Amino acid sequence: MERFIVQKSDPFPHHPLFGSMSSGESGRWGYRHIDHHLRQFGQ
Repeated sequence: MERFIVQKSDPFPHHPLFGSMSSGESGRWGYRHIDHHLRQFGQ
């Protein structure tokens, strides 16, 4: 996670499916994506 937090390139690159996202949209998507995988393995 820290690798993505301190990333120096464009923080919100163009997503291949969702297109351009604001910082809020990107954060929401990232949270939901990680939450999905944690729930997948019972965390």
